[in-house]
Formats: sequence, C-alpha cells, structure tokens
Amino acid sequence: MTTINVLSASDLEQMFADWGVAVILRQVTQTASPATGLIDETAKDTYVTAVVRSRLREPTRGTAMRHSTDEVDFVLRAGDLPAGVSLATSRVVHQGREYSITGATTSADGGIVIAQGQRA
Repeated sequence: MTTINVLSASDLEQMFADWGVAVILRQVTQTASPATGLIDETAKDTYVTAVVRSRLREPTRGTAMRHSTDEVDFVLRAGDLPAGVSLATSRVVHQGREYSITGATTSADGGIVIAQGQRA
C-alpha cells in the first residue's frame, strides 16, 4: 500500500495546491491505412494538474550504460481526467517532454491515479 492511500482528502488537496503543476494529458488514437501501410495519429489534449515525482534514471539494457530511460510518476486526481480516457493509449507532456504511460495505479478510494511515464 502506498502512502497515497492513507492521505486524507484535505491532505491531498494541500498536496495538489503546494506541488501541483499543469501538464497536458494527450489522448492518442492511431489508425492504420491498409493501402499505404502508414499509421496516422490524432491527439486530443486536455490540461490537468499533476504532482510530478521523478524516479531514478535507469540505464537502458544493452547500451553499456550510455543511454538511460527517464521515468516519472504523475499523480493525478481521477476526477480531473476526461470521461472514458484510456491511459494505456495516452501520453503526458511535462516541461515540453512527452512521456508514454507505461502503467497506472489507482488509489483504494478511486480518487487518485498514479500514471507511470517513460521517456527514452
């Protein structure tokens, strides 16, 4: 159990007030053209508030530690997310960098989502 699960509602509101920043939640839809073999992406951007938690940069396997993967956790309020959003096909843009969402964890009460972002 993460500490997010035991914070009170007022503590969470204070956390977002103190450390929340505006990020873009980019909902991506891909369509493939059988005729050309090309994949076309369309994106719909929504601004949401997130508390950004950087994780350690890990060396990418097979690169002799010359390349690392930038991983970030985005703590989001579930109520701020657009209805029906699929985080599995979404991305987060923070400080001009786009992060693919590689996983998401929802708090026990369903009010908070922690989206794990990765940028290589």
